[in-house]
Amino acid sequence: MKALYNSFANLFVLLGGCFLISPLLLYRFIHSDYDRYIWVINGPYPFSHLGSDPFQILAGVLFLSITVLFLVTGLLFRISVKNVELD
Repeated sequence: MKALYNSFANLFVLLGGCFLISPLLLYRFIHSDYDRYIWVINGPYPFSHLGSDPFQILAGVLFLSITVLFLVTGLLFRISVKNVELD
């Protein structure tokens, strides 16, 4: 049980780290090349709004919220591991 909780804790912390850097990667992907920027904003609905700042801020806040959720879940699993050790 302890190994399983440790695995879940590591998984959630890793996912939290990935979601933490995802807004930067998304911004870099969109704005690194002008042709790619034009290609993205000429796409269908969700992609056509990726070029606007409010939509990027919303996406960034969403990614950071998911980051907090994953990191808190990982922390809770680590606390649960300590409680399992005591039993």
